[in-house]
Amino acid sequence: MKSRSASKIKLTSYDDLIGGAVAPDDIQEMPIGQLQAFENHPFHIQDDEEMEELVESIKAQGILTALLVRPSKKGGYEIISGHRRCHAAKLAGLMQVPVIIREMEDDVAVRAMVDSNLQREHILPSEKAFAYRMKIEAISHQGVSGGISAENVGKEGHDSARQVYRYVRLTYLYLPILDSVDKNLLGLQTGVELSYLGEQEQIWVEEVHGLIGKYPSLDQAKKIRQKGEEQKLTKEIVQLLIMGEKRKIKSVTLKQKEISRYFPADYDEQKMRTVICQLLEEWSSQNK
Repeated sequence: MKSRSASKIKLTSYDDLIGGAVAPDDIQEMPIGQLQAFENHPFHIQDDEEMEELVESIKAQGILTALLVRPSKKGGYEIISGHRRCHAAKLAGLMQVPVIIREMEDDVAVRAMVDSNLQREHILPSEKAFAYRMKIEAISHQGVSGGISAENVGKEGHDSARQVYRYVRLTYLYLPILDSVDKNLLGLQTGVELSYLGEQEQIWVEEVHGLIGKYPSLDQAKKIRQKGEEQKLTKEIVQLLIMGEKRKIKSVTLKQKEISRYFPADYDEQKMRTVICQLLEEWSSQNK
């Protein structure tokens, strides 16, 4: 069934995404029950303030941008672009949503799915990480080398090829550590360093975090990675490296017989200490 409100639905955002213009007649209403999420969709759907605003907008104006879907091998249709809109439509009580149906091969669908979501304003590091990895793999299936594919992916996400690789490294993180990167408890580059550790080694890092409430700094993470590559890493070493070496307190011992000749005979230990401290204070002020 063609959508009666197709004339007010935005179309231009899909022109580049699917490689051709979309006409109002391409839009049709589809029961929400026939739609399913994209397989391994890397972008989270949060019931947050932005979602509440989207729900209210849909209640007031309907869905202004049709969902992009493709026929699914499992039956029904797979969402390529519009997961948040679909979720908001359910919360708004809609039974059907406007969609554009396109036949797409897997690699083309992955690229379209990633590109449509990278346009969002707020994207978690983990979302970008798995999205970049999926798109690089899709492009490489089409015979494009890794370096070139990373550069192409970076252009879409406004990141350099090097930064793309940094994000992809995050996909090798132990999930609790990756979650801490998302929560900004751990820096992205520190997460990258930890991603080179084995799974058990990363578990040690998380266990130490639970014990002392600290993650490693970037320098500490580099040292942990080095110990891991040398196969010398243990949980105890992880803890020592994160806690850092305690500064040794410098102390100087002066025996009374060595200094008593500089003081009157009636000076006790306390008077000697007072004079010594005063002299050291004067010396320090003169040598600053």
